[in-house]
Amino acid sequence: MPYTNAGGTTITAGTVIEFAAMIGIVTADIAAGGTGIVAIRRVWRIAKDATVAVTQGDQLYYDGVSNSVDKTNTNIPCGLAYTHEIADTPTIQVILNK
Repeated sequence: MPYTNAGGTTITAGTVIEFAAMIGIVTADIAAGGTGIVAIRRVWRIAKDATVAVTQGDQLYYDGVSNSVDKTNTNIPCGLAYTHEIADTPTIQVILNK
């Protein structure tokens, strides 16, 4: 999906972009004022709240304050857990926006 960087600095590849009801992952650096592509599908490995255990298939949510996914449904829906991860694991594979 096209995304215009309205900020004053480059957004680096792999950065999570928050939308109202989903997230996307920047696929390549986007210079300030430039337009690039944000992936809104596929499986991506992103940061996970290390206090949360996740079962494969769980609905996950993105917390923009901690920049990680969790199971708190007051955060932004971001997809389904592609893998099972114990609480101490810092990342998880997520099927975006499913």
